[in-house]
Amino acid sequence: MHYDPIVEALVALIRDTRESALPSAIQDRAVNHLIDAIGCAIGALEQRVAPLCHTLARASACDTGASVIGLGTRTTPEIAAFCNTSLIRSLDFNDTGIGGHPSDMLGALIAIAETSHASGLDLIRGMHCAYEAFAGLRRAGLRLRRQHVDQLQVVLGAVCGCAAILLLNDDQTRHAISLALVPNVPLRVTRTGSLSDWKGSATAHAAMSAVFAARLASLGMTAPATPFAGTAGLYELLQIEPWDHTKISPLSAGRPALCSVGLKRFPAEYSAQGPIAMAISIRHEVVLEQIESVTVALHYDGWHEIGGGQGDRDEKWRPATRESADHSLPFLLASALRDGDISLSTYDEARLCDPQILALVDAITVSHDQALTQQHAGEIPTWPSRMTIRLRSGDILVRSTDSPAGHPNNPMSACELRAKFDSLCGTRLDAVSREALIHAIVTLHEGEQLGALLTKLRAIAC
Repeated sequence: MHYDPIVEALVALIRDTRESALPSAIQDRAVNHLIDAIGCAIGALEQRVAPLCHTLARASACDTGASVIGLGTRTTPEIAAFCNTSLIRSLDFNDTGIGGHPSDMLGALIAIAETSHASGLDLIRGMHCAYEAFAGLRRAGLRLRRQHVDQLQVVLGAVCGCAAILLLNDDQTRHAISLALVPNVPLRVTRTGSLSDWKGSATAHAAMSAVFAARLASLGMTAPATPFAGTAGLYELLQIEPWDHTKISPLSAGRPALCSVGLKRFPAEYSAQGPIAMAISIRHEVVLEQIESVTVALHYDGWHEIGGGQGDRDEKWRPATRESADHSLPFLLASALRDGDISLSTYDEARLCDPQILALVDAITVSHDQALTQQHAGEIPTWPSRMTIRLRSGDILVRSTDSPAGHPNNPMSACELRAKFDSLCGTRLDAVSREALIHAIVTLHEGEQLGALLTKLRAIAC
């Protein structure tokens, strides 16, 4: 049987990461990303997606199934993957890098690890494999913005991590990858116009699909052998050149994928992290009423995503939903200039039509700068931006940034990560409970199974 080169490269990657020693640096970074993602999920229990997910999970209750954060009963692993990834992703506060938000895959990996009675170390190894696949696919050529395909690497990376945890053999893994791809090519319309709830749950569907694909393959389900390069496969569908399978191999850049991903300081799209920090730092030097104009230059992807670059200027300058607001650079900058921070309360409904914020929004222009786009290139790109504030007095203030706080080249400290976790969990967990939860995460590699952690996550009141 002839298989796709990309599929074979992913199978080899899974085999290599499963059989290789797991360095302590990778284990430590995996723990940090779990702390960050679980904190984001607990913070999202205040959001409208939480009761929706919990209702869905209760309707599929399963005593031997998988846990959902904030819900006392278990459900099927597919529904648990969907619910937990929806919670992780809802606030747009989880990790970013190597082409997306790789912790969106964690809902799938945790569900598979729990239902297969895997150990905490198995989960961490699955994370390592999933992140490497996620990064390797991007190196190989998975860049589908112009084909209007969104975050395809989530379902593919997640199914690789699931295959590693389940110890699927090579044939089962080939079929799992194909089963993940063939029915799951997501449309980028999710991220255009006025953004809906689905923006926060699209990758949750990918996580759910990855679990389903891995479980089907483990039971013997077969799938097309050439889902990428075959007749009517992905390349023909999108009219793209075949990806370079030789770039899938792990550590091609000399840095593990888990060490190539940033954490967010602010609950907003990642290209906004630098401009938000600049606005906060400069606000004490200006009187808001004296601002005549604010011009922000971004790299292409940032301008396209949050600066009106995909024909959605009206939605970016007048966001009508929380999902649109955290992807609106004008709204984020105006809020940061006025309030000195971006927090979850920034997106309260009343603030979306606050006249003082909207007056600042109207003074803001966002542009694409080709030089910044060139700086943004590479496997671990910087996220450059430049802000120019013109005052009515004629004075001009210029600031620029490169790698915002939390970027792999400017990493968040342990104290900063803990402060973020505490702020997200503070309304749900007291200090003692937060400490116990942190302890359960950081000692995952010592335990035989995930029981202690999952018991604490189910017990969180919602």
